Amino acid sequence: MRNVTLEEFFIEVEKENKYLQVSTTYRKETAKQALYVLKTVQDVKPFYKRDEALECVSKVLCAANLERQKDVAKILNVILNDLFLNKNMSVEFKEHLAERNKNRGNIILKYFE
Repeated sequence: MRNVTLEEFFIEVEKENKYLQVSTTYRKETAKQALYVLKTVQDVKPFYKRDEALECVSKVLCAANLERQKDVAKILNVILNDLFLNKNMSVEFKEHLAERNKNRGNIILKYFE
């Protein structure tokens, strides 16, 4: 198994931060705080499990309310686990997914009156 490096994680959190800049103020702030937490902690391990991520985030963002802490922990946990999954996915499985996506038809939204 290949682990996610701090640099890879940081790059992905930065991408998410940029992506969410066209979102709501709350989501922008959550992404900004996730970046701050990662810069402060400088470690990947606490974010693999959601409960450990929350514990780590609550130490760094002790002034933030619990819901904000949970959201920051969630964004870090989801990004890290997605990176880990993609990094450890077999070539065969990636090819299978690409083929499956290629064969899918266009999505058509229908309006019912």
